Amino acid sequence: MKKEDFDLLEEIGQGSEQAFEILYKTYANILLHYVSHIIKDKEITENIVQDIFISLWSRRENLEIKGDLIAYLKSAAKNKIISYIRSENLRKKYIEHFNIFISQYQFDSIDNSINVQDLQSLIKDGIKTLPPKCAEVFYKSRFEHKSLDEIAEEMNISKRTVENYITQALKNLRLILKEYKWLIPLIFSGGKNII
Repeated sequence: MKKEDFDLLEEIGQGSEQAFEILYKTYANILLHYVSHIIKDKEITENIVQDIFISLWSRRENLEIKGDLIAYLKSAAKNKIISYIRSENLRKKYIEHFNIFISQYQFDSIDNSINVQDLQSLIKDGIKTLPPKCAEVFYKSRFEHKSLDEIAEEMNISKRTVENYITQALKNLRLILKEYKWLIPLIFSGGKNII
């Protein structure tokens, strides 16, 4: 690592906002250029880069960067890009499955009709009943589409603990949403974790 980068990280670790600003001005445009080659949307590109720096600042006291700083930042950008692409693919898959379901399902009675706002409210209420860390892990996993590794790193907990929290959350929400069983896989599927 270059000495000036090492010194900046040392100062950032001690809470220097000025050092963080210098780091941002030095590397933000490089990352924007790097991300924009893959993500063609300017706003999403900017959000990804901003997330990288927010994460860096929030973990400033425990940062352990070995090797070149720009390589570390590009690796973080690559992980964010992969998470974004996965979440987009998942979102498109849900929309496609939901549209197929809607086209095949006849809503001919009040009992069968779906009030999406009621369903969202049930989900939010269900999340509120979870222990705070469990709720935070679940939210990051299912709504921010973060990987287990990303969550573990952000929250400074083990990957196994993240898995346990997600399992606990899914178990609780499965009970709360039992009347919507047919819709649950569309809402909460995370690959192998289906309510």
